[in-house]
Amino acid sequence: MNLAHTAATAPEPIAYSLNRDPIFTVQVWELSERERVIYELGFHTGFAARQLEVDQLNHEADRLYVAAFDHRNCSCWRGRRHNVTWR
Repeated sequence: MNLAHTAATAPEPIAYSLNRDPIFTVQVWELSERERVIYELGFHTGFAARQLEVDQLNHEADRLYVAAFDHRNCSCWRGRRHNVTWR
């Protein structure tokens, strides 16, 4: 009797697709305690990774809002045309 070691062939990994994202079919309350912790850690890691971008976008939105709607330093309230200056 010969025993030969043969490696099991693993299935090819499937590329990520939004259509197959499990977040649409799994609810948080259906997860086990371990799965819930992994989910929450992933959420917080992703949130922290994007925080710099969110801060930059908030700053840009504030800057554009001030440029478009802050009339304290212009003379448009006297009936003149309001010229927006972009900084």
